[in-house]
Amino acid sequence: MAIPKDTERDTPNDLSGEIRGSDKYRQKVAFESEDEIPLKNGYATVQIPVPGTVKGTRTEITIQSALLGDTATFGFEPPI
Repeated sequence: MAIPKDTERDTPNDLSGEIRGSDKYRQKVAFESEDEIPLKNGYATVQIPVPGTVKGTRTEITIQSALLGDTATFGFEPPI
């Protein structure tokens, strides 16, 4: 997501989304904290605990920002 250059911090409750695995695993992504997330070079970094998977399982993560009115989706397959 393109975060405006003049934005220095974001709040976690602005972000929501879902983690989906090709093995049918689903996990909602939601933050309730009012703590601010510092931005570095226009990016926010958050950690989301997710159970391990097996080789060949593709994971897709979709994150939405209400503030920006934008959605980002990316996927990966862990090298197990």
